[in-house]
Amino acid sequence: MVNNPEENKWWDLHRPEDPERDAQIAKNMDYAKSIGALKPDEYEIEEALAQPYNADDINPVEKQDKSTGWAENTYYDTLLPIIEGYEGFRDKTYIPTKGDKPTIGYGHTGIFAQPGATVNKEKARELLKQDARERTEALKSEIPSFETLPLDLAVQLGQSAYRGGITGSPKTIEHINAGQFQEASKEFLDNDEYRDAVKRGRPGIRKRMEAVSGALSKPGTGVSPAANMTGGTL
Repeated sequence: MVNNPEENKWWDLHRPEDPERDAQIAKNMDYAKSIGALKPDEYEIEEALAQPYNADDINPVEKQDKSTGWAENTYYDTLLPIIEGYEGFRDKTYIPTKGDKPTIGYGHTGIFAQPGATVNKEKARELLKQDARERTEALKSEIPSFETLPLDLAVQLGQSAYRGGITGSPKTIEHINAGQFQEASKEFLDNDEYRDAVKRGRPGIRKRMEAVSGALSKPGTGVSPAANMTGGTL
């Protein structure tokens, strides 16, 4: 049972037949909030929290030894609800802002985002799982040390990659690959998308980008697994 009274509102929404799973999700979300990844008063997270993900159907893996890294299912269990919270759910295709791609569900911009299309939450979550995995795999190819990074940093990079943020900043990636995390933190916010977010009608992007920058600047980031384990597990 969650001890934090503020969580009781959504705890009741969880499936009672799986208390162990619910407890893990609650732990993941407490952690996500502690690193500034979720703002319950700003993002629609109740529904996300009520539907725990089973990351095993995304990419079944053996649990990793905590001395060498984090388990991939833990990464997805933490990442997917965070993306849901940031993106929000839309059951019809729409254009977020002028010039954006057609979008549906939880930020899906692929073949299902056709004009006039509709989607329910179950299908939207399937699309989210697929998109998150594809973009995480692409991110791993650009950051070879990705799986040795602290979990909170990996998750923030993953949520950014979902919307094309980190992958659209090659200089930030260069700094990460060189182990220059303070420089990467500053570089990531040094762009017009961040500066002009309010003008473009997307102020929420600033908080999302600041969460990435903050994770990059934390102690414990580095290029060796031993150095990276500071704060790197749930």
